[in-house]
Parts: sequence; structure tokens; C-alpha cells
Amino acid sequence: MKKKKILSDKFLMFVLILSGCFQNIEVLNISDGFGLKLYHVISILLSYRLITKNKGKIKLPPMIINIFFVCIMIISVISYTRYGFNSLCINYIFVYYLIILMINIGKNIKSDEWINMLKKIALIMIACTYFNILMNFSQVTFFLSGNSERINLKTFFGGGINLEATWIALLGVFFIKDEKAYIYLFFSMIISMLYSSRSGLIVNILFFIIILVHESNNDYIRFKKALLLFCVGVLINFVNLKTGMFSYVLTRFTKLGNENGSLGRLNMWEYVLPSFINNPFGYGLGNAVKSLTRISGVIFSESNVHNMFFQMFLDTGIIGGIMYLFLNIRFIFKERRNIIKNPIISFIVLYILLSIIEFRGADFLIYVLISIYILTKNEGRLSDE
Repeated sequence: MKKKKILSDKFLMFVLILSGCFQNIEVLNISDGFGLKLYHVISILLSYRLITKNKGKIKLPPMIINIFFVCIMIISVISYTRYGFNSLCINYIFVYYLIILMINIGKNIKSDEWINMLKKIALIMIACTYFNILMNFSQVTFFLSGNSERINLKTFFGGGINLEATWIALLGVFFIKDEKAYIYLFFSMIISMLYSSRSGLIVNILFFIIILVHESNNDYIRFKKALLLFCVGVLINFVNLKTGMFSYVLTRFTKLGNENGSLGRLNMWEYVLPSFINNPFGYGLGNAVKSLTRISGVIFSESNVHNMFFQMFLDTGIIGGIMYLFLNIRFIFKERRNIIKNPIISFIVLYILLSIIEFRGADFLIYVLISIYILTKNEGRLSDE
């Protein structure tokens, strides 16, 4: 009976995480920029399992996470009275609930089972992405003919083609112990090239390095890995010669600081320090861009600062910003020996590094991985502590 319940919980977690990858499926539009998504509905329905599984005794996240969330909420509620409400606050409440949901329902799931689950989700998402590309092939040919700077496609992940390529590349880390890693890397790299995604390409290159150095003490294994990665490189180069798609993402790198994507970021970052000095106590979650507009007089088209550390210092002030910085540095230092060994830790660290140039905050997948880390961190001595 217990085994049946565990299997049932695994299925529920699988459905929840998979639904969180289809972020653009909206059940109900509540207001501009905020709507009830499919994964919101599923997570709400899972509250019944949360209560019945634990007979009302619900486990909370580690104290340091509770303190962090309480602090940024209090700061935001106070700041909203002056600077206005932003729906990002609700997203943070949701991801806190998501952690509670997962650490209670998923408490009997082992790390290997989580990794296998995430690999299946990664394969589903990359297959769906290619299906979407094939269904909109006219847009692909239009882009490759040089008629537009970037491909115009609707995506499954929120945030557009750049973030879709990035999330797909990040999901690849769960294959580092699997020979499918080479196949996944190839198809993920093609998506990053086709979507002209610099962050996606960066993740894929780091994924390449992780595969190469992961448990490579044996000369034969090192040679085999190098040969397979060389084959992946040859295939990617062949695709590039036939389509020229690598030139588009390469152009975005060479034009860094002179094209819309990087210019938007640099223009905002110029006003981060003056905005922080103007109010070091925070403008409230989601109000960072609004604060930059107040100081600069420039109306920015971006919805976030594209740097999570800047965002947290502006949104939640010196208290929330230092706490966020401390949590990230503490995690990397604590798990520094396991970054290559453990794909759960690899994912979180890669997210932290990318958050210097990407992400809005309260991202579904990163809090899924934080929840899994909480559940598995002591399993098999994954952590030094």
C-alpha cells in the first residue's frame, strides 16, 4: 500500500513539474501581466493531497528560507503603500507554497527518481519544441532567409524564445550521467542557435564542459567522451553550414552592447545605483523597473532588470538584497565540491550564474529544484554537512 502511494506521489509531482513547463497555458486572465496558469490550478488541486498525506501536520521549508520570504513580503507590503502593487508578489507567495507542496508530497521520492523524472520532462519539452518549430516552419525559413533579426514563434516556456532555449539547455544537466547527454546536447544547441539565444548557448557550452569533466579519471572514458563530443560538434557544424544559423547568434555576441537586447540591459543598469541610493529600503517586489523610470525619466520596455541581484536590491532594499546575495554565495560555497557531481546542484548553480543577465524572479523551475535539493541534500552524502 505504501509503495502504491509513493508511486502515486511520483506521478503527481511529474504532472505538476511538467505543467510548470507549459507556462503560457492560461486558464484565466486576471489582469495585465498576471493570470491563472495550468500549473497554478494543478498545485491548488494538490493541496488536498498535501493535507491528507500529512494528516494536517505540514512540514515547512528550512528556517533560513522562511525568514527570507517573510522579510521580502513585509518589505514589499510596506513599499507597495508608496510605490504601488506588483503581481510579482503573488508569484513569490506561490513559489513558497510550491516548496511546501513538494517537500511534503515528494518526501519519499529518492534523488535518482527525481533525476529520472526530470530527464523525462526534458525529453518531452525538447520534443514539443521541435514539434512547434516544424508546425511553424514558414517562420523558420523566413528567419533563415535573413528577413528578420530573430525567429518569431510562440513558446511553451514564459518569457519568449530566449528563455525557452535557456530552460531547455538547463534541463540538459540531468543527463550528465547518461549517454543520451550527447544527443540532448546536439538538439539543445540547435535550438539555441535557431533562437539566437546567447544565454542558451552559454548553458550548452557549460553543459559540454560538465560532460567532459564529470567522472573522467579513466583514460578510456575521457577518450570516449571527447570522441562523442567531437561528433556532436561535427554535426552542429554540418547543420550550420547548411543553414548558417550559428552566424545569427554569433552576430548577437559580436554586437554585444550595440543591439537592442544588451542595450536595454545596459541602459537600465546605468540607473541601478542612483535608484538604490534614492531608496535603499526597497520599492517592493516587481517594482525595480518602475524605480529606474522614476530616476531616469526613461520608459523602459523591459518588465525586469535582467539581473536578479540588482532586482532584489531594488525591490527589497538592502535587507532583502543582502539576504538574497548571502543565500546564493552560501549555497555555492557549501556545495562547491558537488557542482559537477550532482545535476540538481549543477542546475541551481547554473541558474545563479545566469541570473546575472537573465530572469525575473520567482521562476517555477528553480523553486522546483530548490525543493528537490531540500529533500535530497543529505541523501548519499550529497552535501559536506
